[in-house]
Amino acid sequence: MSAAVEIVYERGGLSVATFKSLCMTAICGPITSAFLREASVTGAALARRTRGKIGALDLVTTAVPLPNAELRAEAAKLSRASNERVAAGANVVHGEGFTASAIRSVLTATTLLSSTPRRTFAQPAPAVEWLAKQLGVPVLDLAPAVEWSERVLRAER
Repeated sequence: MSAAVEIVYERGGLSVATFKSLCMTAICGPITSAFLREASVTGAALARRTRGKIGALDLVTTAVPLPNAELRAEAAKLSRASNERVAAGANVVHGEGFTASAIRSVLTATTLLSSTPRRTFAQPAPAVEWLAKQLGVPVLDLAPAVEWSERVLRAER
């Protein structure tokens, strides 16, 4: 497997990338159905390619508008379907202040219902460190995932 982050999808502030056994998404623009499908297909392909469960790293900025009911339903359906292949998932809600804290609180509450270990973070590095522990890999092995995450988030400022 390549030791570089592979960008699979980049459109309108939305990105899907993979690195080793991580499927990574960046949501820095309005969510689309095409993005949701691409993230799902990419995660499934990665699980097949790595012959095991994968980690999910999702980056969200506070400037992203709330998706409509149809997209929220589609996202929930695809998320439930991914539980069988995801060993652990980390959400990074980038930003400070009330909005970022509120989003992190909502995500934390919703992850309590998940059968897959999931946590919410304010920064990429602690999220990737937690994912590495959950996946049983050295943190340094996932350093490029942190670098990609930080680069994506810097570009959105």
